Amino acid sequence: MAADNTSANAKKWLNAPENVVEEMVEGVIAAHAGQLVKLKGYNVLLHRNIDILKQGQVTILSGGGSGHEPAHAGYVGDGMISGAILGGVFASPSIDAVLAAIRAAAGPHGVLLVVKNYTGDRINFGQAALIAQTEGIKVATVIVADDCALPEGKGITGGRGVAGTVLVHKVAGAAARAGLPLEAVAAEATNAAETVKTLGVAMTTCTVPGTAPSDRLDSQTIEIGLGIHGEPGMKQSPLKPCDELVDEMVEVINSRAKLGAGDDVAVLVNNLGGTPTMELYLVARKATLAVAALTGSTPARVYVGSFMTALEMAGVSLSLLKLDPLLAARLDAATSAPAWPTTGGPVAPLAELEPVSAPADAADVSTGGAAGDAAVVDREAVRRVCQALIAAEPKLTEWDQIAGDGDCGITFQRGAEKILSSVDSYPVSSAEATLEAIATDVSASMGGTSGALLEIFFRAARVHLRAEGNAADYRGAFSAGANAIKDVGGADAGYRTMLDALLPAAAALVDGAPLEAAIAAAEEGAESTMKMEGLAGRSNYIRAELLATVPDPGAKAIAIAMRAFAGL
Repeated sequence: MAADNTSANAKKWLNAPENVVEEMVEGVIAAHAGQLVKLKGYNVLLHRNIDILKQGQVTILSGGGSGHEPAHAGYVGDGMISGAILGGVFASPSIDAVLAAIRAAAGPHGVLLVVKNYTGDRINFGQAALIAQTEGIKVATVIVADDCALPEGKGITGGRGVAGTVLVHKVAGAAARAGLPLEAVAAEATNAAETVKTLGVAMTTCTVPGTAPSDRLDSQTIEIGLGIHGEPGMKQSPLKPCDELVDEMVEVINSRAKLGAGDDVAVLVNNLGGTPTMELYLVARKATLAVAALTGSTPARVYVGSFMTALEMAGVSLSLLKLDPLLAARLDAATSAPAWPTTGGPVAPLAELEPVSAPADAADVSTGGAAGDAAVVDREAVRRVCQALIAAEPKLTEWDQIAGDGDCGITFQRGAEKILSSVDSYPVSSAEATLEAIATDVSASMGGTSGALLEIFFRAARVHLRAEGNAADYRGAFSAGANAIKDVGGADAGYRTMLDALLPAAAALVDGAPLEAAIAAAEEGAESTMKMEGLAGRSNYIRAELLATVPDPGAKAIAIAMRAFAGL
């Protein structure tokens, strides 16, 4: 049975779906020109006085897909975030857009990125952060994974970043405005991100502009834990009275929040888009009673409104944040962000800020070695790696057709062919510059998660070599690349990814083992993936009995590449 409002859901205030984000940005600027400035050429909205702001404090950037308004542009202001990077509807912003925002917001105190735990956001924000670091910009990242809808410990695809992110913005923004250094601001934001817990319940799904409405929920069915992009949650359930639903939400949240007697708590009741204000206050009423039953007192702070929506989804999310005196002070600190309660600001003419260009020496891959200098990178070894990966394409594809989406072999082949076509032009007298050239070619050719992760590897290795005293620390550079994939992507050894080859090899190299031992460690790690449950990427959705028949193709590709590099 189709939902009663399916036809209504298809009706939207649109011109052309493909222009919705750009036109929305124009409307946001029209309404908040006194507070915001658009970065020319990008859907990036910055604090109007960003050039002054960044000289006096850490700046904070966040963002993600559009369709969650007022997140994220509504939280740009004094005492909150310094800029918002907007992707397409429910789509991560591009690496270029994030990097342009970092460059525009970067000052002597550095930049903090607050990133919701979605694969695209983590990879694109992480890539941009690495590139910015090669340009000498201080960047720290905090990942928010407050969603309680999915089981803890099940890979890295659960724990989505949802409405609790707004409270992290508030805490981080107040800490930055108080003049704290980047490390301290990041620490306070991390504490808030790890403490806040959220669960949503939806009565209907939402409809992305230009697509057909979903009929997944009928008029008597709700979904507990439905994601802010309409993705499935914990379970479907018959419609229940408000009090019963809120009790269930609080029970799930508190299984992780661990609230108890005497705790001060902030409650955030968030409209997912299509819920009447009357019903929000019904949820707030019951949430305050439920929290009081757990702690012995009414919540210390209660916020009700539209903080992070999912287009027109009829639903509510509930966030609980256990407070200490510092967190409470950060929430109470003044802010001019227009979407935070009780804020406002003056009106001023529209202005656009010119994007900040990359420093010439950061973009020039020839930096670090002059023509005619002795080679420190073996072009023949690079060719051997590429040829081996091209030859391995059929087998990698065969494995990935079982353990993934079937594109691993061709993805590595594309990268190898691109590098083969460029290797003669690589500045091999500089390992750092060669890594930059490889990263650029990988970015231009591979695509997919594997390509993004390998680009992270090479850029992080370059960052390591750029550091003082590390110019020839190739073992450390390999380890830095492997650990960057781990940090940005969120996976680890045992998750059935390329890290199961990279991390053992990196450990062997850092311990001073010969290259042959590191290769053996990579090969052993790749083979061991046949015994692992898929906890990241596409394999997270594949049945265990199928995964047990093949190794992880990404890990095998790493082992193949390492053996070929050594000429073994």
